[in-house]
Amino acid sequence: MNSVGSNNTHSTSQPSITILWATQSGHAKACARRTIRLLRSQHGYSGDIRGTCSFDDFGFDHLLSLGRNQTNSDDNSNNVTLMFVSTTGDAEQCSTIQNTWNALLSKSLAPHTTLPSLRFALFALGDRAYGPE
Repeated sequence: MNSVGSNNTHSTSQPSITILWATQSGHAKACARRTIRLLRSQHGYSGDIRGTCSFDDFGFDHLLSLGRNQTNSDDNSNNVTLMFVSTTGDAEQCSTIQNTWNALLSKSLAPHTTLPSLRFALFALGDRAYGPE
C-alpha cells in the first residue's frame, strides 16, 4: 500500500487528517511534526492535513465538531484525528490541553456531546526524566 488509508484507487480516497498535540516540553509536538513528514515522504500521503496545533489552540468546540461532522457527511467519514499527548510532572496534563481537559470533565457537558463517531489514534507519551528522585 503506497499511501496511508488508501484503497489503491486515487488520492481523493485518502482521509483528511487532523493532528493535535499536548506538550509541555515540546516532545509531543515534535512527534506530531515528524509524523507529518513521514506520512508525506515515506508513505506518499498527499491528502489534507488539518489542525497541527495544540488541543487548546484547536478549541474544544472544534474538537466536538469533528465527531459530529463524521456522522453528518459522507465526505467526512474517512477523516482521521491523530492525537499526541504528553504528561508532565506527576502524570498531570500539560498546559496546552488544560482548557480542553476541563471542558471534557465539565458536569454541564450534555450527555449527547460525545465523540462516538470520531476515528482517532492516540499516542500517549511519557518521560522517564519525571520519575522518582
